[in-house]
Amino acid sequence: MDFVSDWHDIIIGDIEEKGLRYSRTTPKELLVIKYFTYLRKTGGTPHPRRVHRSNEFVCPSHLQNGLSQLIHCLENGTSISPYFSRAIDDISKIDRMFNDWGVLHLHLGDKPDQRDQRLIERTGPLLFLYLQKDDAYLINVYWHGDWTDRSILQTMYDNWPELIEPYILKSLKKGAKLVHQLTENELHEARGEGSLVLQELTDENGFPFVIIPPTFGMTTSRDASQDVSSYDKFVELLLHLESHFKKNHELFEGNIANPLRLKLIRDIDNMFYVVEQSTGTIIK
Repeated sequence: MDFVSDWHDIIIGDIEEKGLRYSRTTPKELLVIKYFTYLRKTGGTPHPRRVHRSNEFVCPSHLQNGLSQLIHCLENGTSISPYFSRAIDDISKIDRMFNDWGVLHLHLGDKPDQRDQRLIERTGPLLFLYLQKDDAYLINVYWHGDWTDRSILQTMYDNWPELIEPYILKSLKKGAKLVHQLTENELHEARGEGSLVLQELTDENGFPFVIIPPTFGMTTSRDASQDVSSYDKFVELLLHLESHFKKNHELFEGNIANPLRLKLIRDIDNMFYVVEQSTGTIIK
């Protein structure tokens, strides 16, 4: 009985069914975490979202048509996958800005890319977007390489403080400042090492305050902390389930194999259940 291994195999089956690429040397647990990140990044099952633009939002005129098409996708629940980078289907690739701050970068072309018709034409300026379950927050249009620009977080706070509020370190005194605010280059290097970097922003009165990164930043593996936490919680649940079955053989109503050969299965309705493989006894 190894429900965690069974679950890993189920999720890796999903990864391969979607045609996603990954390094074959990546441990299974990291593959599952990276798949969680992929699902969160692409917004899960497409569905309509409310679209919000920041007061600072400016889009170059030549990209307005592409922006309008992207907004139409967001508002009508169409997949936004064509707007991602070419590496979107390689879950081994690490998007440092997304894993650290939860911010997406999307291309703003208005026709298919010549190299890959599945994608929208690549653009120099990019839309920086913060995606939530039912809302899409258009922060602004930035350039490639602006991945550590602190104005991204400041704009989020200035326009939608509720997005940043959960990450404010309220234990610090009002007006507390960082001893050293990392430069953009230093932040880039810190992300490469998987460091958790605090950020200093200012409120509407000009007072500084300190936050941990939205979605809790990165781990030392450079994976998103939020997805590592989700993985750990599911593993904890599966280990508890294993312990429960070991202590409660009577659940199999006398059809007990010796030894028990229990396996975690998922049905076509995406529901998990346990089957005793020798007797075929099922518990849902």
